[in-house]
Amino acid sequence: MAAIAWRGASLDAMLTARWIVMALVVGGGGGACHGRAAPAPARHLASTADDRGPTSAPAPVAGRPPAAVAAAADASAAGPAAVGARQRTALHEAAYAGDLAAIDRLVAAGADLEAVETVYQATPLLLALEFAKHDAARRLLDAGASVAGTVGPRALALAARSSDAVLVAALRGRGATVAGSFALHAAARWGDRASVEAVLTAGAVVDEVEPDDGWTPLMIAAMSGNAGAVDALLAAGATVGLRDGHRRTALHWAVFAERPTEVHRYPRGGGPHDTYWIPRTAAPITAALIGHHAALDAVDDDGNTALHDAAMFDARAAAALLLAAGARTTLRNRAGATPAQLARARNNSVAPLLAP
Repeated sequence: MAAIAWRGASLDAMLTARWIVMALVVGGGGGACHGRAAPAPARHLASTADDRGPTSAPAPVAGRPPAAVAAAADASAAGPAAVGARQRTALHEAAYAGDLAAIDRLVAAGADLEAVETVYQATPLLLALEFAKHDAARRLLDAGASVAGTVGPRALALAARSSDAVLVAALRGRGATVAGSFALHAAARWGDRASVEAVLTAGAVVDEVEPDDGWTPLMIAAMSGNAGAVDALLAAGATVGLRDGHRRTALHWAVFAERPTEVHRYPRGGGPHDTYWIPRTAAPITAALIGHHAALDAVDDDGNTALHDAAMFDARAAAALLLAAGARTTLRNRAGATPAQLARARNNSVAPLLAP
């Protein structure tokens, strides 16, 4: 297949650079990667990306890790003004551990709600949100934690990432603004329908374009396989026909997301793995975009239509929908190939659908 330039290391690296590390350089990567590889979600938005599958959500830190609890206890015992490694205060450690009792004690003792630690450039509120300690975040908000300046947009993006529509509304109620946050992109990538709707209610622009790759929230929801987010964005009037920096539309990205699921099986721990591809029996995002009059034959920089992509990625369910809607089968991409030729060259499940 023709090489498709991907600017930056991954979708999640782009999101990392946008939202969380406004004063740091992490993730992102330089140069262009070739081939439309599946985006790998980040464990946390201020961390480098891991290698999990394209539709996984960021893994919140479950419970209260023993080390975190111990750190919070030690910091709390040291007093509210104590500053440890990484410029973390006792309140930072309590927020990280989700220790509500320690937060209450430290706030009552006059702890600084706005102290900034040096790893994530985070206040205690942002650190709680970064590690999905939402009860701790609410407690800090109730105690008067500020959402002024860049804290508010970052907090909104983190709450949207975690599908916490109630917390998004609470932050908005405290005056947090969505300007510059790309919170809607975060909700489109990782959130559910309610979090997308909450960010839209907070004033996000439904067709906001991120500057490097030209991705809109709808494109990100489509490439992430996030059908609930796609439905919410379409209901809010997202423009289906916008194109990214390589002239791909949301429909191109939907077909990419609805290709077979790659599964690795490890017969022995630490040994080599077998790879399997599980076909998808439905393509709900492709169907939704077709239902909203997506241009079936729009071509990207390589001359590929969504049907070309379906042929390349073996997205049989998406291909069937495109054909039923009237997608043209005779168009040739810049390499001179029709969808049928691409499918036959790969001997995949789309080839019979395109047989003469």
